[in-house]
Amino acid sequence: MRSPVGVTVMRAGTGSPAPGAPILAVTDIVKRFGDGADALLAVDGVSLDVGEGEFVSVIGPSGCGKSTLFNIIGGLVADYDGAIAVDGESVSGTHAAFGMVFQDESAFPWRSVIDNVAFPLELAGIGKRERHERARRFVSMVGLDGFERRYPAELSGGMRQRVAIARTLASEPRILLMDEPFAALDEQTRLLLGDKVLQIHQQLRQTTLLIRHN
Repeated sequence: MRSPVGVTVMRAGTGSPAPGAPILAVTDIVKRFGDGADALLAVDGVSLDVGEGEFVSVIGPSGCGKSTLFNIIGGLVADYDGAIAVDGESVSGTHAAFGMVFQDESAFPWRSVIDNVAFPLELAGIGKRERHERARRFVSMVGLDGFERRYPAELSGGMRQRVAIARTLASEPRILLMDEPFAALDEQTRLLLGDKVLQIHQQLRQTTLLIRHN
């Protein structure tokens, strides 16, 4: 079996790639689920290069293999054909260069906004005062000033997704991977959050790969 349709790669006009080799090279990725005649071809020969500071969108309808591609790039899916390289070096499995934002809500309900965002800094062994100071920068960046001590249950779905984005940015990944981060949100919130993501990209010049069906 083959995946019903392919994906489209679009490049935003916000920032231009640096000259030279791409920061991320995806080459001839093929992924099948199952064996033999009943195997499902989920990703069929996808290749793309992403330059430093670029904003690239991978667009396609539900079921075309976008999330599978995302998980392959992020190191969450193995047993595929093709290659993933960061700065020209082949990588497999998870890699420190990537930060990932998923479509499902991922804010920790038992942590306040500031402690959610500071979580990767806590894992890195950074002291509480410093990690909170650094986390506040990203809380402000996603537009959640004044909500630092709130808990996820007190926030809207769009605000909780902003927390997840800020937490990922706090780990300072070189490449931000976002898989349908607005899928569960209403149309107005999707538009507002989409504008916020572009603003953050312009501010940080963060290399970003966004997967969407819209």
